[in-house]
Parts: sequence; structure tokens; C-alpha cells
Amino acid sequence: MLIKKMFRTLFNYKAQFISMIIMIAIGIGVFAGFSGEWYTIKKDSNYFYNLDGFADYRINNSLGFTESDLDKIKAIEGVEDATLYLNVQTRTKDDDILNICTSSNMDVSGFTVIKGNEYNEENIGGIWLSDMYAKKNDISLNEIIKITYKGYEIPLRVEGLVKSSEFLICVLDETQLMPDFKNAGYGFVTTKSIETALGSSFYTQINVKSSLEKIDFEKKAFEALESSYIVLAKEDVTSYKEVQGEINEGRIMACLIPTLFFLISLLTLITTMNRLVANEKMQIGILKALGFKDRKIVRHYVSFSLVIGIFGTIIGIILGYVLTWFIMNPKGPMGTYFDLPKWNLYMPWYVWLVIVGMNLVLLLIGYISVKRILKGSAAEALRPYTPKKMKPLIIEKTKWFHKRRFAFRWNIRDVFRHKARSLMSIFGVIGCTVLLVATFGVKYLLQSFIKDYYDKPMQYEVRINLDEVTTNEKALEIANLYDGDLTGTTPILINNDLYYLEVDNRSHELINILDLNTKIIKDVKNNGAYVPNKTAKELGVKVGDKITFKSFATDSEYEIEVVEITRSLTGSIVITNEYADSLGIDYKYNQIYTNTLTIADNEAISSTQTKKNIMDSFMSFMSVMDTMVVLLSLASVILGIVVLYNLGILSYMERYRELATLKVLGFKDRKITSLLVTQNMWMTLVGIILGAPLGVWVLKALMDLLASDYDIKLCFDPRMFIYSFILVLVTSLFVSYMVARKNKHIDMVESLKAE
Repeated sequence: MLIKKMFRTLFNYKAQFISMIIMIAIGIGVFAGFSGEWYTIKKDSNYFYNLDGFADYRINNSLGFTESDLDKIKAIEGVEDATLYLNVQTRTKDDDILNICTSSNMDVSGFTVIKGNEYNEENIGGIWLSDMYAKKNDISLNEIIKITYKGYEIPLRVEGLVKSSEFLICVLDETQLMPDFKNAGYGFVTTKSIETALGSSFYTQINVKSSLEKIDFEKKAFEALESSYIVLAKEDVTSYKEVQGEINEGRIMACLIPTLFFLISLLTLITTMNRLVANEKMQIGILKALGFKDRKIVRHYVSFSLVIGIFGTIIGIILGYVLTWFIMNPKGPMGTYFDLPKWNLYMPWYVWLVIVGMNLVLLLIGYISVKRILKGSAAEALRPYTPKKMKPLIIEKTKWFHKRRFAFRWNIRDVFRHKARSLMSIFGVIGCTVLLVATFGVKYLLQSFIKDYYDKPMQYEVRINLDEVTTNEKALEIANLYDGDLTGTTPILINNDLYYLEVDNRSHELINILDLNTKIIKDVKNNGAYVPNKTAKELGVKVGDKITFKSFATDSEYEIEVVEITRSLTGSIVITNEYADSLGIDYKYNQIYTNTLTIADNEAISSTQTKKNIMDSFMSFMSVMDTMVVLLSLASVILGIVVLYNLGILSYMERYRELATLKVLGFKDRKITSLLVTQNMWMTLVGIILGAPLGVWVLKALMDLLASDYDIKLCFDPRMFIYSFILVLVTSLFVSYMVARKNKHIDMVESLKAE
């Protein structure tokens, strides 16, 4: 009997049950999707690092290392394996940038062959080329490609197509956010190929696998080599640092955004279940009168929560895996960023724990809702549900209130008579507004970021990368030839932490420094340093303070004064060449910025990069962001529709007899619809007003947590508010009219029988 009643009740309240299932499914789906994303990144990237022997440390020396140096490092206790390594930028005939690498030990910093011949250290004249670069440029196996390095043109035959964890994120430097395999790639050649082409082998790195802490490894490495060199831990390398950044961001997103969905869903579910059980009050009274025990009635109504939980969970898990797959597949948003050999989906263990906990909470909500109604005798339960009597509001005692139109007075009374439902409606709108404002805000903040850091300061068209052995005199000669500005970036140690010092020689204002308001600093001083905001906070310095640093080039200490705190993309401390010369700082120019588009071959030039290519990579990044914005906006709108429709139906059920009374008194359907829509618009406007500042707070929290590596200035685009408000208002209006259509079907006689 109770099973038949359960199906009948499910059918009678199908709109409410479907909406609750959708809310649970969206909450679980978004939570599982974001959790699966970061966990999949972690598992797939770790697999790749282990497969290729990704190095834990990289010792750098522009003058080169020998086999003897390698043996000294291998002899250190705690070092598992090591290799001599070289990575240089070369140019192709199409002016693409190709990183050419070689390793004396392919068990460390090696690669994975996707197609073609396996690596053969005896090979001469072959290259194992990035499969993504080959795909984007229609390069096939056994094809001959020509690269230019130090004035040498070197032909190489494509032996295999590969992926390497060293280039898991294949960007040229910190100015490029997204890989651009159409214009830049990488390839591996053998040591014998290097010797044949250049006359001798040359390695600028020793890559090391070791479980030692960085401070211990540095100390032992410096003692073994009897000199101090730049040591980069894997956490300082783009292909590891950015991956870990994505993992951490995914963890944050998996906690923050789904929490909002869950909170909105649970509060709405509590209200819905309470109202559904209240509407079933007479049915519960009949069951008690027929002799059903309270325990059996409780099980019956708790079973509704169980049904909601089961269907919501199944749909949510499927949705979660679909969302994870959509993000984490070779053609998805992350497929344009990561270059992985395999894309397997994983889900962290805690997701299943949260899902079980969510279902237990649902059962608890159902239990508490029905237990409250079961108090008292069967006779009390058989009385129909009536809202609590309320005392006249203070505003109702004023003359002003009684002069208002009937619609205004009726809606005010109804809002305060059903406080829980009204608050849940407002909370639903707040949640929808917060999610939309934060989502659109991220999009427009990133657009502003690109404008501030690229359109303003970068007034050049081509960046020339110089060979590491190029003298400053030769660099000045090339710069004068192309009317360019020069920079030289060198690593320095401040309080034993690695930073970078950039020495600028700017006479054409092709590169510029931004102040804290992202305005170009016109009068660049020659008596101090321009310190990025993020670096200043880390060092605890302000304008007028002194910074002492140690140079790797000369092993000398220098002291510089902070003249201004700036905003910077690279994070380098900037000084002019005049100031560097006055302090006796040894530096070397390694980049030239020019507006000349055609750059002739020169042995001092290792590669060139156009500003257009950099901006194109940002367009790829923005397209990924647009996809994420659409997904989150769609989820927010669906949640808003479900929450508001669910509460709207409950409101309609609560006021059924009141609406019937209005119809008996002669109110037309259009007038009643106007009453309902007006009240919903009130709730919507209140929710928008409260939700907008909360959305800004969430946006700031997201930027602080997700973009900690970038010094992004928080600013607001009117469109983020306009689009959010329009979507929320349209959603609310749509739901209001969907509910109001039911007015035509009110049975006045039947509904008033209980009065």
C-alpha cells in the first residue's frame, strides 16, 4: 500500500522531486567534475614525470659542464641519477622557434616516442621532434627540416615523433601563457649530432634525480663542483610549477564553487521537504488513524529522500565524469595547455565520501521533516495545514501603508507570512548572482590583465633572443642596427632565495615599466630599483629601503635602493644600465626589442619571437576561459531556474486557497499573475543587491587564490554586472511566468471546501 502511495505522491509532486534531483545532480556533478579535473592532472602528470625521468634539480652554467663534473654530482650521497643536458633555441626556415635538446643519459630528462624510431645514441643527423609541432606544421616522419643556430644551418631528418615531460607545458618564457605549437616546438638530437654540427659537444646543464632537500643538495653540489652555480628545483621549472599551480587551483575550485552549489541546494531542499511533508499532513493523519506506526510512516517519507539521493547521485556522478572528460581530453580546454601522452580520468577518494555524506544529510532532512509532523494525535494531524497567524506588521499600522495599492499590501503580508520560503528565494537569487558576477568577473579581469601587461608596456613588434656568449658590444651593435631597446636578465640571490635582476637600456620606449595603477612610468630614474609588488611583499620592503643581493656571475654582493613599487608580469627587479654601471654590477644583454619585422641571420641571434605570436597564445587562453565561463554560467542559470521554480511551485501550493479566494472575488488571471510576478521581482532585486557585493568578494578571493603568481590589479568591468543582472532577471521572469500559468487551472470550489 505504502509503495503505491509513494509512486502516487512522486507523481503528484513530480515538479518538486525532479527539481530536487536536478539540484543534487548539479551539486555533485560540479563537485566531482572539478575534483576529477585536478586529480586527473596530478595522476597523469606524475605518470609522465616518472616515465621520462623528470629531473628534481637543474644546475646551470652558461660556460658548460664536462663529464668530470657529471661524475662529481653522481658521487653525491642522495643523488639517484644525473645527466649532462643542453637546451638551446634555434630558428627554422619559417622563423619558428625550435628548442633543440640533447641528454647524455636518456633515463633523466628523456622523452617518450609516440611514433617512429626509438632513440639511438649512435644516430647522426636525426631529430626526435615534438609530435604536436609536427602535427601543426604538417611535418611527417623521415622529412628533412633545417634549423639555424649561431649562423649555422643544420639539416635534420625526423626519426620519431615524441612527447617530453620537460615540455609538458611548452611555453617559451613567462610572457607566454599558452603553448603555440604552430610557431614554437622542441626536438631531441644525439650528442654525436651536436659534435658533428658544431665540432664539439657542449652542455649547459646537469639535470639530477635526487630526494635531497634543495638547501642540502645545493650545499653538496657546490662543494663537489668547488663553485656556486644556479640551481633550479623542479618547483622553479614551468613544466612542473604551472602543473602544480593548476592542481592547487583545481583543489580550490573544487572546494569553493561546489560549496556554493551545495549550500544553495541543501537550504532549498530543507524548505522543500518541510513544505511537502506539511502538505501531506492530512495523509499522515489518515495513516496514523489506520493504525500505521510512526516508525513505518517515517520510513515511508524518508524513502522520498532516498529516491532523490539515488537518482541525483547517479546523474551527478555521470555529469561529473562528463565534465572532467570535457576539460581533460586532448581536444578539451586543458588539451591546449598540457602535452600529455595519455589522458586517463581519475576521481579522488574523498568525492565518494562527500557523496555518501550528502545522501545521509538528505535522509536526515527527510527524517526531521516528517518527525515534526508526527507529534500529536491522529486527529491533530488530520487538520489541514494552515500558515501560522502573524501579528500586524509595524508598517501595517501606518497611514502610508493603507494608502498603497492592494497588490503592494498583499505581497508585503505574504512575504512576511512565509518568511522561510521568501528567504530561500532571496538566497537562491543571491547564489546565482554571486556565481555569475564572479564568473564574468574572471573573464573581464583577464582581459584587463592582457591590456595592462601587454598592450600598454609592450610597444615592440619583434623580440630578438641573443646567444648566451654574445658580448654587450655585439648586442649594442645589433640593437643600433634595428633601432631596438636592450634588456639583460640575470639570476640573483636575496636572503638565499632566487630572484631575477633585469638591466634595461631603453632609448626608444619599446618596453615600459608600470606603476601600481598600471600606468606607464615616463621618467625612469637612474638611481634605484623598480621592484614588483609581489616581490616587495615577499621581501617586506618599501620605497626608500635597501636590498642586498648576491650575483651568480661575480659572486659579489651589491646594495640597491627601492625607488618605486611596480606591477610586473615577469617579476624581475628592474634597474637601468646606467645605475648598474655605477654600482659595478656585471650583466649581459640577452634580448633586444625592435619594430623591425625582418631580422637577418646572425651568429649572435639564437631566435626571434613576434609580439603577434605572444598575443595569439593569449587568444587561445581566452578561448579556454570563455569555455569555462559558459559552463559555469550555464550551471548557475540552471541552478537558479531549478531553485526559483521549485520555490515558486511551493509558494503556489501554499497560497492555492488564497489565490482561489482572489478569483472568487473577481480577480482576473492577469491580475493574479501580476501579483505573483511582482513579488518574485522584489525577491530577485533584493537578491541581486545582496549578491553583487558578495560576488565581488568571491571574485577577489578567486584572484588571490588562483592567480597568486600574477600581480593582477582588481578592477571591475560594468559588463560583468550588467550580464549577470540580466541573466538573473530573465531567469526569474521566466520562472515567474511558468508558475503563474497554473492560475488558469485553479478549482475554486474544490480549494475552498476546506475553509
